[in-house]
Amino acid sequence: MTRTGPRFAVGPGYALYQGPLADSAFHRHATFQVAVAAAARTVAIDDDTGRRHRGPALVVPPMTRHRMAPTREVLTFYVDPHCAFADRLRAGCWR
Repeated sequence: MTRTGPRFAVGPGYALYQGPLADSAFHRHATFQVAVAAAARTVAIDDDTGRRHRGPALVVPPMTRHRMAPTREVLTFYVDPHCAFADRLRAGCWR
């Protein structure tokens, strides 16, 4: 199956984006963000102290100031912080 561009979907308690990322400014959002490398082997996220986090998948906690490094393709899930799955994500955060 061939994809023909970015994909965005919204469901109960989550949103999904798959596609390219340009350089982003620092920002924060109310959801957990789970970024998974798609085109490259790693995804990179800078925190507000200037530290760059790299890995095949990274979890950003809600309301954490960060920016994503550009990449050809990423799979990003935004997860409602009040759902049961979010309780498990808290253990994987860098705070």
